[in-house]
Amino acid sequence: MLKRTLLLLGWLSALAIHSGATAPAPGYRTGEILVGWSGAARVGTLGPAVATSRLLSPGRAAGVQAKAGVTTSVALVQLAPGADINSTIQRFKKVPGVRFAEPNYLIHIDETPLAPPNDFDWDLQYGLFNTGQSGGTAGADINVLPAWAVTRGDRSVKVAVIDTGIDYLHEDLSSNIWINQGETEADGVDNDGNGWIDDALGYDFVSHDFDPMDDNHHGTHVSGIIGAVGNNSQGITGVSPLVTLMAIKAFDSQ
Repeated sequence: MLKRTLLLLGWLSALAIHSGATAPAPGYRTGEILVGWSGAARVGTLGPAVATSRLLSPGRAAGVQAKAGVTTSVALVQLAPGADINSTIQRFKKVPGVRFAEPNYLIHIDETPLAPPNDFDWDLQYGLFNTGQSGGTAGADINVLPAWAVTRGDRSVKVAVIDTGIDYLHEDLSSNIWINQGETEADGVDNDGNGWIDDALGYDFVSHDFDPMDDNHHGTHVSGIIGAVGNNSQGITGVSPLVTLMAIKAFDSQ
């Protein structure tokens, strides 16, 4: 009897704790799903919302209404109050021509600013983050720290700097310089077959050779603004410190 009483009390305590807890909010909009068709051609001139509405004719999926077309092949569907989202999704997935059915997921952007980088001239870069440090107006900048919390660029993004070349040996740029993996440097052969011989580091269209070294400094300056390596205790940081810089020399020292 005592054992039963203890078990009952334990169960009631767990129930009380569970009942008093706040359920976590779902990561999607309740009462909505997205239905994607296999292509715009499948819905024709009707549009996805109308096509979905016809699919949801009375008796086939009562209490569900297509609200609007999100794209040429995706419809936003409103569920009736109390309708089970999972069973509705499964019902849609069985329909020929429906490519996907899923909750209308919520996506949040983390805009928490990052800490300033350790590049020793960061405090001079008022264009990126202006605190009035050079006698200017605090806040008159591109507010880069919150942006970097979202992205600082990506090495897969290649920016061709068409200028006086780039000092590709510069300590604040060398790690971000594009290297043509399909080319063997200085072997006199167009290894990748793109029409330019030995373009391992870019190309010099002034001297028509494979060495796009900067002899004016302007292209190097521009490259630093775009994509100087950040947080390396050197010089400055670029707006996109993880980007890839391609040296295309189109102007000489004059």
